[in-house]
Amino acid sequence: MKQRLYVLAFFAISLALTSCKKDDEPAPIPEVVGKWSLDYGILSGFSNPNINGAKIDPFSEVMWGDYFVTSQIHVINNSNKSFVEVIKAGGFAEDLVGTWSYEGTTLTLKYDEADINDETLTFRTSNGLDELVGSLVDIRLDSTTAGKIQYVYRK
Repeated sequence: MKQRLYVLAFFAISLALTSCKKDDEPAPIPEVVGKWSLDYGILSGFSNPNINGAKIDPFSEVMWGDYFVTSQIHVINNSNKSFVEVIKAGGFAEDLVGTWSYEGTTLTLKYDEADINDETLTFRTSNGLDELVGSLVDIRLDSTTAGKIQYVYRK
């Protein structure tokens, strides 16, 4: 009888030791999680070299074509990796939702709406500030002046 108790105690202790080992540490929260606001746009590809490289303030009184809008991206760290982008233009606001993935320094936003293409942003730190930098997008300032703009978001 004592042998059975010793064997049972041995198995109970073995089971307790194996079930009490620490689980893997949870993955750290990526630096892209948080609220990002459109801070400025960088112009490029214009025939006038004085325009290229200019930083455009989205809240400026100057009208930079009909294209410039303001937006905020809320990257949410939860089990389904969702995000909400709030677009504001012409006195209206719209919520665009979807899921995100982050690998290396690339954040990819996959919108739930089928007619909106995925968006890729690059994470970087510039002058001590975290930034998300978008891809180059065509912009037309007037009927004859066209180039590209690259949006920069900051936390």
